[in-house]
This record gives sequence, structure tokens and C-alpha cells, in this order.
Amino acid sequence: MKERPKPTREDAVNATDIANDLHNDFVSSGAMWRSLMKAREAGIVQFDQHRVERVVMLHMVVACCKVDDLLAHPPYAMLLGDFERDWRRDVRRHIAAVQLRDLRNGYMGHIHYGDLNRPMYASELDALLKKVTGGKMDTFVDWACGDQSPMMLMLAIRNFLAEKHTIKSGEIVNR
Repeated sequence: MKERPKPTREDAVNATDIANDLHNDFVSSGAMWRSLMKAREAGIVQFDQHRVERVVMLHMVVACCKVDDLLAHPPYAMLLGDFERDWRRDVRRHIAAVQLRDLRNGYMGHIHYGDLNRPMYASELDALLKKVTGGKMDTFVDWACGDQSPMMLMLAIRNFLAEKHTIKSGEIVNR
């Protein structure tokens, strides 16, 4: 079996950049979700608000899957070593348990829906989102953006790699 090459500083810069982008994706998606929910609670519901809520939720699903991709990528995993190993494992297990990758890989962005050979209806996508969130989208957002969340894990990874590899913000901004 061939030994994997050691990760390079460029790998560290790339992983830091990805973690930074993902952290920001969760920050903006979480803020947008909470804003939509406050508007709903205040009785200010726009005609197409449900569509915007769906887009925000789908964006968060994609971000979670990208977190899983980052954590599974061998050079990046080697860069992290034991750093927050249990937290990383718990996030990956949750993503697998609620089948987010299945939703992303099997349905999102597909023109034809399974054996039906037709575009997926919005109601069918809503049903899949309900399935992966257990029907509790607010709880899902709280998990994705809370204290032990993928969002905070990405922040911790970004900061860890930036410090360990002396990565300056200019190296990961506007790439």
C-alpha cells in the first residue's frame, strides 16, 4: 500500500479557505432563516416566503455535506490530526444519520426524479427536507449553527489551521 503524501502548506491554505467559506455560509444561512422566522412570527409573510425558506434550508444541507467532504478528504484530515477529533466524528455521524448526503447526491439538482422520469415537484422536495430534519427545521438550524455545530467546527478549524500554518487572511480572502 502506498503511503499518502504529507499535506502541503497549500493544502492547509485550501482547507482554511474552505472552512472559512463554510463558516460564513452557515452564518448567513442561519441569519436568513432566523430573519424569515421572525417575520413569520410577526405575521409578515411574503407571497413566496416558503420558497425562500426552502432555498435557505437547501443551502444549509449543501453546506453540511461540504463539511463532511472537507472532514473526509485525506490531506485535510491529516492536517487536523487529533484536533477536535470527537467533535468532527460527531458532526459526520449526524450528517450520515439524517441522510443529508443522500438528499444532496440523490435529489438536489437533478432534473428527473427517480423512475418517474420527470422533474421533482416542490412538494416532493419539501417532503425530503421534512424527512432529513425530522419535520423540525428550526431544530436543524439550531444544530447546524449552535455551539457544537458544523458552523462552529468550521470556525475552530479555520482558526487552528491559520495559526498552525501562519496563514494570513489575505491568503484566503478573494481567492
